[in-house]
Amino acid sequence: MTPSEKEFEETRRLGRTVDDLVGLTTLSSEWIELGAAEFADSLATALLTTLSLELVYICLPDRTVDDDVVEALCSRPLPGSDGVSLETVKTSLAPLLVTPGRESTTTVPDWLGSGALQVAVNRFGVTHDSGLLFTGSRNVGFPGRRERALLSVGGNLAAMVVQRQRVEDRVRQSDAGKIAILETALDCIITMDHEGRVVEFNPAAETTFGYRRAEVVGRQLVDLIVPEALRERHQRGMERYLATGEATVLGRRLEISALHADGTEFPVELAITRIPTDGPPLFTAYLRDISDRAREESHRSAAKGCQGAPG
Repeated sequence: MTPSEKEFEETRRLGRTVDDLVGLTTLSSEWIELGAAEFADSLATALLTTLSLELVYICLPDRTVDDDVVEALCSRPLPGSDGVSLETVKTSLAPLLVTPGRESTTTVPDWLGSGALQVAVNRFGVTHDSGLLFTGSRNVGFPGRRERALLSVGGNLAAMVVQRQRVEDRVRQSDAGKIAILETALDCIITMDHEGRVVEFNPAAETTFGYRRAEVVGRQLVDLIVPEALRERHQRGMERYLATGEATVLGRRLEISALHADGTEFPVELAITRIPTDGPPLFTAYLRDISDRAREESHRSAAKGCQGAPG
């Protein structure tokens, strides 16, 4: 082969590799939406086809079951062969699991025909705990530079998908926990944004103030539960905090009057905290109707007054 022919062949190989890399990369957006089993099958099929392999075996952690795994096996048996079972592959590849490092290669008997398979082992993730990829080929030089590049990219993309799915699972679990707290809390929990609009209104708040959550979300909180005589003071305090960061009520426990949907006022115990966010601040108010306590204190004061009056 002349130098020009070698250069042409190298350029052709490079172009093919780039095309394959682009093809694998575009698959990652589809993988995000898949469950672990579908994702493993899709990745195995893509690698088997793209690299013209004889065998792809993938083992991933199961997102839905602790300490469990999802496995996928794709193979290309020789004509007349019955193929190979998952258990046979797992048994034969078990010794390779103890090999340290992200990548390793070895030669094993060809379960799909005769002769031998060149096997590459890739571990996903920064800490190598996001999954395992075994690929087999009858080509003696496997894996070459092209195959190594594609397997590395495929492994990295798979690790990204697994890690993103783990993060999304943790977020969903965290959100579910927060929702459970909001739904079961005995105290009113009301969240508003920096413009005073209601963001959250839990069931206890619905019961206490006489509004449904759907009625109040997005509306100005001051117009709903703050008595008219206190609204200007509330607005000034919010404006001062947003302009200077100076707060007079945050982190304190107060007793003030609140307004019911029917227009009646009643005493509440109030504590307000700021929710740390990267953007504009959010504020959560924890309120408790203390009408019964106020009546009892009023009765005790009245009784003491009667006892102290001259006979």
